[in-house]
This record gives sequence, structure tokens and C-alpha cells, in this order.
Amino acid sequence: MQEAERAMQFGFETKNANAVVKACELRAKLSGLLIERVEVFSADLRGALLEASKRVIQSSPNSYSVLPIEPEPASEEGGVGAGATPKIPATD
Repeated sequence: MQEAERAMQFGFETKNANAVVKACELRAKLSGLLIERVEVFSADLRGALLEASKRVIQSSPNSYSVLPIEPEPASEEGGVGAGATPKIPATD
């Protein structure tokens, strides 16, 4: 806490507003007045791509050349095709 106060004083002496604000922020964190919240979530990108592909195909099937993405079976790590790239069928 004393180091944060010294950093704030240094910011005032050098007329460095950024240093003052950061030192003030550090003091608030150390005092428990400011808490950073980190949210971690997983996104189902394959599912979102499949849904988007269905919407495009259903809305106007003749105006777009959209290749469907084939879903993969669930992997051992969990999730549908986790970490794999979509398989796009070949067009001959």
C-alpha cells in the first residue's frame, strides 16, 4: 500500500496524470474496493456456423452457392467436433 502511495506522489510531482490514476486504481484493488471480474465461456462455433448456413440456404437457395458443413460426431474431449475444422464436401 505504501508503494502505491509513493507512486501516486511521484505522479503528482511529475505531473503525470496516468501514473496518478494507475496508483489510485492499485490502491483501490489492494483495499478490496475494486474487483476485476473475468468471465470465461466456451462458444459453439460449429453450431453457429451450421445455423447460419441453414438460414442462408433456406432464405434463397438459388442465389447463393453455399456448401453445407457436415457436423462431426462428439469427440473424446467433449463437444461436437471440438478443435477440428469443418469438413466441406467436394464439388465436382
